[in-house]
Amino acid sequence: MASPRCGLNMGFWYKPLLNSVVFAGFCMDFWYNTSMENPASYIGQTINSWTVTGVAEKRAYRAFVTCKCVCGNVGEVRLYALITGRSKSCGCVQRETFKTMGVTHGKTHSKEYRTWADMRGRVTRKTSARWEQYGARGITCCERWEKFENFYADMGDKPSPEHSLDRIDPNGNYEPSNCRWATDETQRNNLRRTRLVTYKGRTQSAKLWADEIGVNYQTFLTRLQSGKFTDAQAIETPIGKSPHKR
Repeated sequence: MASPRCGLNMGFWYKPLLNSVVFAGFCMDFWYNTSMENPASYIGQTINSWTVTGVAEKRAYRAFVTCKCVCGNVGEVRLYALITGRSKSCGCVQRETFKTMGVTHGKTHSKEYRTWADMRGRVTRKTSARWEQYGARGITCCERWEKFENFYADMGDKPSPEHSLDRIDPNGNYEPSNCRWATDETQRNNLRRTRLVTYKGRTQSAKLWADEIGVNYQTFLTRLQSGKFTDAQAIETPIGKSPHKR
């Protein structure tokens, strides 16, 4: 028997292992307190997620107690493991921890999340099968929608399986003011109504051109629909002037 710096009594045992001898030490007082002491003194105490409710049968001179976990499960726990913190719960705490690791919104497998991921892919990844129709044409996703949580907060749930993400201006970007949930029929009608304007080799919607040159969209659209302006004249002619009086 030896006494360490802490003043506790230490017990030692050895076991031959091949050509060497292995020594191990353990605290005799702690072993006595957790194996020989009456475990009933712990009844009613809560340690971590366990609450001691009774005394279980000893096993190999080791004290066990009956405990109830915060989740409601009941089990027998070795007193030593309970006191030292080696057993903190029935396992529910670890399961919940693993379940929530990396989860920020809980909708990773939802239709809305897949829609968002597909949208981000076709405007950011050149390997996307639809890159040429979107990202290559300069269509982007607004900064706010870089996060799914913001996209979902703005768009909400899909009204039905027949709805998909639609850009009101087919040549515009993915942003709250230009997107909606729409059926295929609505989207086809939207494409037919969109007025495309070509100027110096660039083709985009009238709405984008109006925003780019800084004029009112309805005013610009009226010019185009009047038949008095070519696409170039509608863009180049100052507001209030006719195409023949510059």
